[in-house]
Amino acid sequence: MGFDKEQVVVIQRAAALGDQLNAFQSEVKQFPGILSTTATRHLPGRSVDTNAYKPEGTSESEGYLVMAFTVGHDFVETLGIELAAGRSFSRDFSTDSSALIINEAAVEKFGWTDAVGKTIIEPDPEGPSVAQVIGVMKDFHFESLHDEIRPALLRLGTVPRFIAVRISGGDIPGTLAHLGKRWSELAPNQPFEYTFLDEDFDRLYRTDQRVGKIFGTFSVLGILVACLGLFGLASFSAEQRTKEIGIRKTLGASISNIILLLSKEFTTLVVISFLIASPLAYFAMSKWLQNFAYRTDIGILTFIAAGGLALLVAWFTVSYQSIKAALANPVEALKYE
Repeated sequence: MGFDKEQVVVIQRAAALGDQLNAFQSEVKQFPGILSTTATRHLPGRSVDTNAYKPEGTSESEGYLVMAFTVGHDFVETLGIELAAGRSFSRDFSTDSSALIINEAAVEKFGWTDAVGKTIIEPDPEGPSVAQVIGVMKDFHFESLHDEIRPALLRLGTVPRFIAVRISGGDIPGTLAHLGKRWSELAPNQPFEYTFLDEDFDRLYRTDQRVGKIFGTFSVLGILVACLGLFGLASFSAEQRTKEIGIRKTLGASISNIILLLSKEFTTLVVISFLIASPLAYFAMSKWLQNFAYRTDIGILTFIAAGGLALLVAWFTVSYQSIKAALANPVEALKYE
């Protein structure tokens, strides 16, 4: 993903703390289970601002649409975003209030080779302002994997909506209780509401997860129906060939020979169905994967494993009837009409 979304608690309505926001962050960081915090207006997996920015070296008529994150100090550190060049925001530099951190996609879009130190003209209702790039962050997925990583930037802001808290994960209930206690003390009239960043981000894939569950359920039902059909066919085939099995055993055929005889025709059917299904499955899954800007490849090993599993299921299903027929008394089989 390009950032660490695990073990990050997202506290809602940060503005409810008012002037106590900095005090809340400072106090909760003293708790052993809390590693870092940041007050931010935007987070990955949620909507962000989109504005037209004019990077240094472009004409007055040129501009680029860039996804703009308004964040607080320690945003990069709390989310585990890696920097490719430059530095993060620091309280030691008062000029960082008009500084930017851009991602690698923005650097490529602007046609720059060394972005640190360059300037970008920001749109503003009161008039455009010039901001300096102090760092370049490695690309991270702030949207669904259905979408390509777009040019993005971070800028400092003073009106946060969330407080992101990275916790150690050792005692999650105790850490949440501590956060809730401090919240109640500093914002007694506001409820303490929180989510986890990984759960928020997973909401982007609810449709895919729902489709996966539906296909999984019908796949299991399909396999069960197929197994019932195979079991019925095996029973019918064994009954039809009772006398043949008896003659073969009388002439010296072993139990393994009889089992192989009865299983061979079902193996052929499974192989034929596999050869028909594989191209169709490859085509269908390739079309589905095209919905994702970043996707895996479908390798031949996937189909080999699926085919092998199908054979195992088929053999297991018909094995009872095959073994029963192979162990039958050949005398009784020869008397069978």
